[in-house]
Amino acid sequence: MEETLKIILDKLNSMDSDIKDLKSEFKGLKSEVNDLKKHVLVIENEHGKKLDALFDGYKQLYEAQQEMKKDIKDIKETLNVHELKLLKVK
Repeated sequence: MEETLKIILDKLNSMDSDIKDLKSEFKGLKSEVNDLKKHVLVIENEHGKKLDALFDGYKQLYEAQQEMKKDIKDIKETLNVHELKLLKVK
């Protein structure tokens, strides 16, 4: 009986040691996860600024393109008017 209790006690001590090791590893993992979260936040912030700049550039290009389209349309209309005037002159 004493020997059985000793075996059980040894196993409990071994399990206790394993639990302590697991707790230590878990704390290390928590620390690593927190570090990764910080890095992800920095990356999101930096990329967010870059994406904002890209979208601003896209918006500027789009607006310039729309303005050029309007200018081309106005030039075509003026050209048509001039062609009509030339036809009347002939």
